[in-house]
Amino acid sequence: LATLQELVGRSIAWREQTSAGAMLVFPSEMRADLSEYPGSYIREVAFQFEGPVTAIYATLAVQLINSGKFTKEALYKNAAVFCDAAKQVCGFVVEYPDSNDDAVGRLTVFFDPGTPNDTNMVLLRYVNQQLERLALQGSVRRERIYQCRCGYTIPSEAVELRKERRRRTVICPVCEETMPLDDLAEQSAKPDGRIATIEADADAEQQRQKRVLVMAEREQNQEIDVFLCHNAEDRVLVNQLVTRLREQGILPWIDVAGRFAQPIRDGAADLARIAQSVRAVAIVIGAHALGNPPEQEYYQTYINMHRALLQASPNHPRPPLIPVFLPDVPR
Repeated sequence: LATLQELVGRSIAWREQTSAGAMLVFPSEMRADLSEYPGSYIREVAFQFEGPVTAIYATLAVQLINSGKFTKEALYKNAAVFCDAAKQVCGFVVEYPDSNDDAVGRLTVFFDPGTPNDTNMVLLRYVNQQLERLALQGSVRRERIYQCRCGYTIPSEAVELRKERRRRTVICPVCEETMPLDDLAEQSAKPDGRIATIEADADAEQQRQKRVLVMAEREQNQEIDVFLCHNAEDRVLVNQLVTRLREQGILPWIDVAGRFAQPIRDGAADLARIAQSVRAVAIVIGAHALGNPPEQEYYQTYINMHRALLQASPNHPRPPLIPVFLPDVPR
């Protein structure tokens, strides 16, 4: 389990729910290449860098999947394809400029024609920032690619000649479409506050996956995160809360037999043991628990646990108390 947590924690793999159950997916172990590339995709910027190319590609793909900013469409040995919120396709392809040197990579970011500039810029800046962090320091180079909608790519030499002559456009010799010369490659290197949000979301999902990986072992050892005090009449909504907590890798305890928790078998001794191990106690209040607190079941459960803890270990720190209001409580 420690090894699995390490793989997830280093963004080498991520945990995906499939029809066959939860599985770890490794982008670097994919076998198929992205066929017919670039096809209808428009390549925008290529990043050349030095470092462990395969590992960097895997980390980029896993972090972007974990962030939730883009939806994974497909993974390949050499490419990751995503969709933005508007269902526009985007992604990146990794190649080796020198087939004899696997420490130098070229990562090209592509988009569907007509993808909003905002989507383009977020992905380009995300890729640039991650490469600056993961690749050999100072090795990242950016190149603007001028690819026409017809599929023809303007040679870089022609682009440079147009710039030297202070032209503002390049013209496709195949379909005669005019493309404006811009500084998209340079703009990719600019700071962007949205990238910090993507990274934070990816890290939060990564931590959730690590917690879920060890849930079964922690449950067997009764390493409880939160003790739920509630009224039996609110059991349906409480069970929904338990399910959501477990999905987040948070192990709850409620006094019921079944898959959610173990019943109390030894009265005060069990309560004291649980109270000494939990990280927090949640007072769960639903529509059936709005009366005088001392008359409520959740209150009695908490008091019993508190007394058992005092008797077993008077100096043990008290776990923090968290009030939780169920959705059926009037606002």
